Amino acid sequence: RATASPEGTWQVNERLARERAEALMAALAERVTPEQAHLEIVEETGRAGGGSLPMCDIPTFCVRMRFTAGNAQGCEEHLQRNRDVPVIGRIKRECVLFDARTITEEDIPEIACAVVSYFAAIEGRKES
Repeated sequence: RATASPEGTWQVNERLARERAEALMAALAERVTPEQAHLEIVEETGRAGGGSLPMCDIPTFCVRMRFTAGNAQGCEEHLQRNRDVPVIGRIKRECVLFDARTITEEDIPEIACAVVSYFAAIEGRKES
């Protein structure tokens, strides 16, 4: 887990975020075809948000989904509105990013199912 020093903490979190991104990438790659989207792991920066850390950058790894079929806006809407468990990603340059720092291992199958559901919906077929 995390070490006592702030510098060491990121080293541990970086490794875990990378491993989680790789696991999500593998789950998506099993079910998403190149005709639907191109997938890759990218280094990104997240933000802590408001409050006492409004401009605090947090390094992370994301799985980036660049669309061959459909589009980022439609996918994001589907993931949030058409699922019992909403899946939250973020859009950047017409791609959906799934931030590995913000998901658990248990989230990975749900994310993969949600993405498959989106492509099934735009292709007019039932989920497989």
